[in-house]
Amino acid sequence: MNGRAYESHFTTWRKLKAKWINAIPASERNTIQDIVDRVNADEEKLLNLLSNQHYVFTHWKQTEKQINYRRFFTINQLICLRMEDENVFSEYHSFLHSLYKSNLIQGFRIDHIDGLRDPAQYIRRLRNLFGDACYIIAEKILEAREVLPRDWLLQGTSGYEFLAQINQLFTDKKGARHLLDFYRTLVPSLPPYKQLVTQNKKMMLEGYMEGEWNNLVDYFIELGLQGDLTRPGLKQALGSIMISLPIYRIYPEQIPLEGNDLSILNETFNIISQSQSPVEKEQEYIYTLFTAPDDKIPKANILLFLQRLMQFTGPLMAKGVEDTTFYIYNPLISHDEVGDSPSTLGMTINEFHRRMSTRRESSPNSLNATATHDTKRGEDVRIRLSVLSEIPDKWEDHVRRWRGANTTKQRPDINDEYFIYQSIVGGFPEDLQATEAWIKRLKEYLVKVVREAKVKSTWEFPNENYETICTDFVEHIFAGENNFLPDILPFVENVIDIAHYNALGQLLIKITAPGIPDVYQGCELWDLSYVDPDNRRPVDFETRKKYLSDLFQKENEGCESLLSFVKEHRRAGMEKLYVAWRALNFRRSHDDIFNLGEYLPLQFSRGDSLACVFARHVNEQWVLVIIPLGLERRGIQNPKEGWTSESIILGPNLPSHWINIFTGKEIDAPGELSLIEALGQFPVALLTNKKA
Repeated sequence: MNGRAYESHFTTWRKLKAKWINAIPASERNTIQDIVDRVNADEEKLLNLLSNQHYVFTHWKQTEKQINYRRFFTINQLICLRMEDENVFSEYHSFLHSLYKSNLIQGFRIDHIDGLRDPAQYIRRLRNLFGDACYIIAEKILEAREVLPRDWLLQGTSGYEFLAQINQLFTDKKGARHLLDFYRTLVPSLPPYKQLVTQNKKMMLEGYMEGEWNNLVDYFIELGLQGDLTRPGLKQALGSIMISLPIYRIYPEQIPLEGNDLSILNETFNIISQSQSPVEKEQEYIYTLFTAPDDKIPKANILLFLQRLMQFTGPLMAKGVEDTTFYIYNPLISHDEVGDSPSTLGMTINEFHRRMSTRRESSPNSLNATATHDTKRGEDVRIRLSVLSEIPDKWEDHVRRWRGANTTKQRPDINDEYFIYQSIVGGFPEDLQATEAWIKRLKEYLVKVVREAKVKSTWEFPNENYETICTDFVEHIFAGENNFLPDILPFVENVIDIAHYNALGQLLIKITAPGIPDVYQGCELWDLSYVDPDNRRPVDFETRKKYLSDLFQKENEGCESLLSFVKEHRRAGMEKLYVAWRALNFRRSHDDIFNLGEYLPLQFSRGDSLACVFARHVNEQWVLVIIPLGLERRGIQNPKEGWTSESIILGPNLPSHWINIFTGKEIDAPGELSLIEALGQFPVALLTNKKA
């Protein structure tokens, strides 16, 4: 918990304490105060009082080495419940069940499902209590090749895998490779990504979670699983398994392991075998315990231990990767994102289509998220940063120039300086005004960044001198004493112009691809937030209401006036709001297409990947979605004039007459659809074969 959050809780506690004291009659209050004073003055009485509490007063740092309860990640104040206990489950869900029965809520998002001992059992109990009609999803981060367990009776996930896939779609693979190569010239000593992840997981386990680690060893011994292993060897072997597990966790319900659980375990031990280990005997023993245990050892005890072990591999992965490595490994920070990974930079259109087709078959009711309260940066910050992969040469030239010009007596580490430049480009205000308020937000963000990275500073031991170097550097480059601001403004403006098209595409895909669109608070307009608490600032809903009212009014003046209006107010986010308004209303009135409809990727007559194009259809109702990609890379400065001869192959099975939902234009397209017809009036297209 950071200092600001702690102060908030402490203030609340003091208010509650004062309210309780003031409720006591004055005569009794004096008696109580006298008793308190006498206890405080007598060390023996005070120690006797403390020894009778249900907890031990201990310095908070002690929990990194010794702890006697299970906590949420590494936050001491958040104590975990034993939700596997039926009595706990029943009591916890009684109020939620009353809300559901009263139809005040219709579904649930299970937060951090990986923290449960047995998620499948928990989900079954939920279904028994709430029934099949209840909409239930889980917050679950799926690694690249990971899928949601088939026996989980869920509608899907909260959508981080969708965020990753669409994030990768808007990153140019070739340009991203250039960015990675350039980054390596800046920080040649930084280990490769996977090695850095291993190092940081090890650091978190040894430096922040050794109390949990020791408890696992104790539990292993308590369950009679130790055999002839020594405690030190057992501890190191368990640590190597936790560090090497390539995903957040597995979900064992039986011993010996089989299927996907066994495959992941084998992959884990293959990773372990690649390093010289002094505890090979212990590792082999544990592997055999999970895969072919001796009949003398109760399988139930093995399962209990493995399930408990998995309750800690998730937090270890999250703290080592999301909350550490993502602030250190910076070739393109748009991919240092929850659900995504910078180990891969860029995805082909065909691969994206394959992922969406799979999504339609396996989890069509998962959320399509592009921003949440936990994402590392706003959805439009990521979109801007991905534009750098389209202009890697320009970016490299500018960074080299900035590094030469932004000289100060003390400057940040080059890795942090590179992070700062990306953060400036990604979050620069749309009106191109570097206000004091925005610079203040940026500086507060950077303090969190360097503490999360745990290289130059930490939350536990803040290096305020280095943090000041970073914030002073930001002050310096915006102070007008050098050429940084005049130099970066044209560059940022160019990035913003490209990003606007990509952002509209991201939004339209989110609304029309398989899944349920999820719009995070405030994202109706441009989302240029940094990580929390910045992305949890109050939302100006009055402005959004006014803008929507303006759209209603302009609609009455005709489509030409409406389109001109949203384009004129693009910097305010009006085009984004317009896409959300039109597409969401169309989806609501044609829900069968999106909930039940097929997903059909479409190709171009020339075979080039000019855009991401797909159709959705059910029965005779069709929609066609067209999202241009790589405008800058293709030298298309004006999309209205850029699509001259390119066309989409529709074939004989698709309709030949379409209506553009955004422009109202009717298009005849027998067999092929010209891109200039589809994109001539608006940057993205949503077409239907029937009147909306």
